[in-house]
Amino acid sequence: MIKHDKFGTGEVIQERYKGLELLVKFEFGNRWLKKSDVEFLYDPIQEKKEDSKPDLSRGNFDTKYFKCRSIIESLRLGTVSNHTSDEFIFGRNNEIESYKKWINNKNGNTCFLIGNYGTGKSHFLNYISQTAIKEGYAVASIEIDPLEAPFHNPKKIYSKLVSTFSYLSNNSIKNFRDFVKECIYRDIFKHNVYFRHLKDNIGNEVYWEWIEAKNPQPRPVEKSTYYNYSDLPGIYEKPTPANIYCYLISSLGWAVKEAANLKGLLLLFDEAESIDANLYYKYQFSNGLNFFNALIRTADNEPDLMDTHAEHGLDSCRFVRNFVPFIFKTPSNLKLLFAFTPSYYVENNFNHIAKIYLNQLTNEDFKELFYKSSSYYQNSYNYKISKLKLDKLCSNLLKFNHIRRFVKGSIELLDNDRFSPEFIKNQNEFRKLLSSTWTAFFGRHGCLTDIQKKAIPEILASNNVVLSSPTASGKTEAIIAPIAEQIIKEKYTGLSTLYIVPTRALANDLFLRISGPLREIGICVKIKHGDKPSLNDKLPDLLITTPESLDSLICRRPLYFLNVKHIILDEIHLIDNTYRGDQVRVLINRIKFLQKNDDISVHLLSATINNCDQMASRYADKFKIITSKSTREINYEIVTSIKSSYDYVKNNRFKKVLYFCNKRETVEHFANEIKELWSPYPVYTHHGNLEKKIREDVETAMKEEPIAACVATTTLEIGIDIGNVDLVVLVDIPWSISSMMQRIGRANRRESIIKVLALVSSEEETIVINKMFEYCIKGIIEEELYQPDHSVAVQQILSYLFQHPGGVKQDELIKILSPICSRNDSITIINHLIGKQKINDRYGALLASTEIMDMGEKGILHSNIGDSSELQVIDSGSGKVIGKIGDVFDETFVLAQRNWKIVSISKGIIKVKPFDSKAEAPSFKRKKTTGKFLNWLPALLR
Repeated sequence: MIKHDKFGTGEVIQERYKGLELLVKFEFGNRWLKKSDVEFLYDPIQEKKEDSKPDLSRGNFDTKYFKCRSIIESLRLGTVSNHTSDEFIFGRNNEIESYKKWINNKNGNTCFLIGNYGTGKSHFLNYISQTAIKEGYAVASIEIDPLEAPFHNPKKIYSKLVSTFSYLSNNSIKNFRDFVKECIYRDIFKHNVYFRHLKDNIGNEVYWEWIEAKNPQPRPVEKSTYYNYSDLPGIYEKPTPANIYCYLISSLGWAVKEAANLKGLLLLFDEAESIDANLYYKYQFSNGLNFFNALIRTADNEPDLMDTHAEHGLDSCRFVRNFVPFIFKTPSNLKLLFAFTPSYYVENNFNHIAKIYLNQLTNEDFKELFYKSSSYYQNSYNYKISKLKLDKLCSNLLKFNHIRRFVKGSIELLDNDRFSPEFIKNQNEFRKLLSSTWTAFFGRHGCLTDIQKKAIPEILASNNVVLSSPTASGKTEAIIAPIAEQIIKEKYTGLSTLYIVPTRALANDLFLRISGPLREIGICVKIKHGDKPSLNDKLPDLLITTPESLDSLICRRPLYFLNVKHIILDEIHLIDNTYRGDQVRVLINRIKFLQKNDDISVHLLSATINNCDQMASRYADKFKIITSKSTREINYEIVTSIKSSYDYVKNNRFKKVLYFCNKRETVEHFANEIKELWSPYPVYTHHGNLEKKIREDVETAMKEEPIAACVATTTLEIGIDIGNVDLVVLVDIPWSISSMMQRIGRANRRESIIKVLALVSSEEETIVINKMFEYCIKGIIEEELYQPDHSVAVQQILSYLFQHPGGVKQDELIKILSPICSRNDSITIINHLIGKQKINDRYGALLASTEIMDMGEKGILHSNIGDSSELQVIDSGSGKVIGKIGDVFDETFVLAQRNWKIVSISKGIIKVKPFDSKAEAPSFKRKKTTGKFLNWLPALLR
């Protein structure tokens, strides 16, 4: 429901222009209105319904980098950002104890915090604010300013207090308007002189500006045929209406217990020494002191302040419609904390007020503060400083016996060290090494990650490298930048670099990441796979491809590979020890044989590699292993139901959640299960049976949508960019530790903590998942015994003979197969294929049969991935391809997170239309774990 000043109340029935315009149903009919012109009405029933959904609108934006930088920029000014105040409390145990004693004392409701300039009063107030909110208080704060908000202008003080009014409700931070709405709903203010006027006007912004004292006039002056603003009591700026603002503040204090069941209202006044008589005219000081005393006495619930006729010695506003007492109702539930610098006036005129004195920090306290600051500094700038050097820097700072100067000096010293000749020399060395590529790849970051510092010199020295480091550590740039440098400096011509990835999606994502920087320095990069099969006549410098597309290209355009200098194998763990990995091993050998050169560099990349030596030796002869261990902490929770997992998302206010399932049927089923919980936020699905365009749309949506969930299989385990993910949920126990590491590595890629939730259904699963998390935390990956897949030998024999239609000698084929087959096994397979008439032996030359040549022309030879009989699903209305399913399905089924009903089935195509009722997921064909040419092997080698 909404309210419009002219048309009254109505119901929103439609949106357009991304929600900027609303179609509203009024009594007189429907009308399109701008969203900014309407006010959404408070509806406790609707709010309760909305509370049952994840409160993701206040998601955590403090990724590691931005959080650290915001903290450092605050420290640079000698202050601490509010959201980290509790991390920078050092040497304040006595003061904290004094505060706790006062806040829990029911008799003394006012306290003075006293400390010299630069001793951290503002920081201590911020700490108290955050702590009090967590402990069940509503909190409002203000910095007293002689010009902007002096004590002699209560209206400005009240206005600033309500603008900072905060409290915790249902694990969400609420504000002044949220609180007043709750009070109006509960009818708590029905006898209040001021707040009762909002009851029927909750959707009118004019009333809100009036009660928040934003308008300089005592009451609204806008003319309206619907509202009579002249009946409102005035909120005056002059003369001193201390009673009005004490009445309003005490109303809030009394109501926090009644409406929100809070302990009270804590008001924090920083720079309270601004009450000093030397800063004002005599009448201003008198009026300010009057309001100051009135606040203290209101907090103390003095009975005389509830009587409008009592003699209490305080000046008040006595206009007829504003003849209100200082206190609305008792108890006022107010706690007042004023921060002062030492003052003779304060010390000698308020002896009855409790006082907390901020003591000077010890050297040990200063050291703790410095090391905490330096930790954030290093994370902020990706800059590492030795413990010895930190100790030396800290000792130089201890002469500053002043907190603010110490904090500012800490950042200045760290800046000086970061830009020291030694650091600049180190950076300049890399700039010189990468003189052509530094700006394009690292200009925005200014410095290198650990894996980049280790890898770049090795690659420039033409060494084969194996890079094993966590996700988002910069492995891609560590490889591409030095290779691009060599392309430019060595003036390579033609196709010089092959970048082989396991999936088309990863190829597309990689192309988007590196094409910009490479184009900037004049290097051409192209992409080739099943969805983008063609290359024009101009060869790129770098080609991104998959194993199967590389096989096809070698057969048809072998001369393209005569100048290849580098081969990069990304996410190698996904294909190693499989028929696809063995195919790559043979393809590398074919390129070397083509060039008659064994010096081609081969580089391997992965976030999770076990037994690097053994694996790397399958693809390269000599290599250097470069590792960089993860410093990210794994924070995991285990739940036993979908509802519990949803509650976890809601309570932590996560915005982007990625759910992982083992099977495609589970993806579709689980997405349907959580769709209602996440409404109105979108839930997407992502798996291999969905049409490529749909998968790409999901990837884009997850990057661009502010709030969304995606349920996926292994298709999103690897480095496809879907933006930052706040939480990974393991719906099923992953197939392996390696798979688990890949899945959880997708979470919080810009933060130091990985947040994971595991969904289990039994005590046995709980034991298993706990053990798997234990292995992930320790970095332990299960070992797998390597065994070559001889079906690859069949596939490669046929592919090689298709490449050479004139035939080849048997010894040449044996050399090509040598990475995966012994000589005897190769001869056995060749003879078996001759016997099956798949290949022919003519006068010592081996040739492909007509059948095999036909298969090659159709592109069937280049992939060893097992075939599956799948039916294509098409939306009969739009003609859009939805995806593929197996041969077991009902009349209605779920695909791409929508319910479909079959219209017709013909020639491998199922035409469907949307269906509203519930449906089950269809079956999906599984990819075989052995190559499709397995049955072409002799029985003893299968």
